[in-house]
Amino acid sequence: MTHTAAAPKSSFMESLDDTRISVKWQAILLGLILASCFAVRLWTIGAPAVDRTAWKEIDYIYISQNYWKHGFQFLYPEIGWPAEPPRYTAMELPLAPYLAACLYAVRGFDAFSVRFVPLVAYLITTFYVFLLARREVGAPVGLLAALVAAVLPLHHYFGRFLQSEPLVLATSVMCLYHFVRWHDTGGRRHWLTAWAGFSLAISLKLTPLYLVLPLAHAAVRHDGRSAKAACSVAIFVGASLLLPLAWYGWAHHLAHAYLDIFGIFGGKAGGHDKFQTFTMLSSLDWHYTIAARVYRLLGGTAGVALALIGMITAARARIGGLFWSYLAAIVLYTIIVAEGHLDAPYRQLTLVPPTSVFLAIGAVRIASWLAAMVRGLWPHTHPNSVWPGSLFLPAACLILIIPVVHYPRIFRAPQKPCHRGEWQFAQTIRRQCNPGSKLITVGEYTIHKGGNDLSPVLYYYAGLPGWTLQRGQWDTGLVEELIRRGATHLAATHLGREPEALPFIEEMGSTYRVLYERKGRLLIQLPPTVTPRCATRVVPAEES
Repeated sequence: MTHTAAAPKSSFMESLDDTRISVKWQAILLGLILASCFAVRLWTIGAPAVDRTAWKEIDYIYISQNYWKHGFQFLYPEIGWPAEPPRYTAMELPLAPYLAACLYAVRGFDAFSVRFVPLVAYLITTFYVFLLARREVGAPVGLLAALVAAVLPLHHYFGRFLQSEPLVLATSVMCLYHFVRWHDTGGRRHWLTAWAGFSLAISLKLTPLYLVLPLAHAAVRHDGRSAKAACSVAIFVGASLLLPLAWYGWAHHLAHAYLDIFGIFGGKAGGHDKFQTFTMLSSLDWHYTIAARVYRLLGGTAGVALALIGMITAARARIGGLFWSYLAAIVLYTIIVAEGHLDAPYRQLTLVPPTSVFLAIGAVRIASWLAAMVRGLWPHTHPNSVWPGSLFLPAACLILIIPVVHYPRIFRAPQKPCHRGEWQFAQTIRRQCNPGSKLITVGEYTIHKGGNDLSPVLYYYAGLPGWTLQRGQWDTGLVEELIRRGATHLAATHLGREPEALPFIEEMGSTYRVLYERKGRLLIQLPPTVTPRCATRVVPAEES
């Protein structure tokens, strides 16, 4: 194991010398951590049930199901809720839904097949966090950091869902580890593995470009502030951009020829301004929301305290420089993509690898204080006897406080729908419709600066396709055209959110049969009656 260059060995670091734990025990303990993580994830893989999951996973489930049903055409990711073509959409590299679709072909569609890909991705992340932390700080911290990396995503709301983020985490940490090892050994294998990891990471999401900062840190640490360091990073990044450029070029074609529901190019039908840096940073609500999410991700007061103690300890001992640069890059990413972090809580999962190391260091620091107390009470205790029984085990127990405190979040009732209001409305729609019905929805999107994000939730819960009307489309003529194309019902939600839509909804209610109206939601049967009904006043959600 090679420690960070020029890191002075304090008494604290001496207590974590790798000679205190053999390679055999490292393998055994890491195996136990990975096996435990696998068991817990397998136990909770069906929570929530896949038929009532959240908006983010619904998008990926639609795409994976269409791969499975329509011939595994990787270059053509296809959403499932539009009532008619086009359904192909531009998006980041659809590796996660494609792999899930391959599992459907083997064992059918169920919670295991949907969420096995993120399960494996988190195991890979845990493994590489251990390797990277062992290389940078030492095996004891590496093992504890792996335990933290296995625990933290378990109680995150998006920590089990099928999406690209778990694969991004895995490929990011893999890239950093092998890039550092390439500087250690010069081996071509490490360079190629790091290149594959970085290429996949920024193909799955453009945002892992922030890894350039820790990559530059590793190069400068090895070669100094020299042209050689700059060239090694520039060549590596340039080579890693080949796959992303090829994919995003193809995605640009899909966006213009078909749809851009995910808004990666601004989008004709979706997407919004995910930056809004100065607007968000000037809002106290933004800071409070992000801080609250990080607080929950780290495991509440216990986790935050361990992380802070670990940061102070690392700064004083001058260790973990790579993880400082990794954390700084994520903070910079959070600041720049400010609205994106507010809108999408799963983006905070990027904090897991670097903060896992600081949490581990904090746990070891507290455990070392406990060991010092033991030696104070029994002065004749040999220093080596505090490892691992009096140091590693208390540190691990400190870390395991996090899942114990968040027990209800880990074992959430699987039958509880992620979007309760939409679920209840969807059950009403199911009772009033038949399998061949098609919906026109109004209000089934979230409004952002720069555009709207179309929501698949109501379509997925109801099991029906349809068309989404947005601002500027409140037109009875358009509704009549959609009726001719097969629309059978109009489902309106969030009626009080857009007052300008109320006259249109009232006209619909006076012309067609109202089947349901409650709490800002309205269901209308579209085939017109012979004689228009009396005008129906639509009650906004605020008045209901």
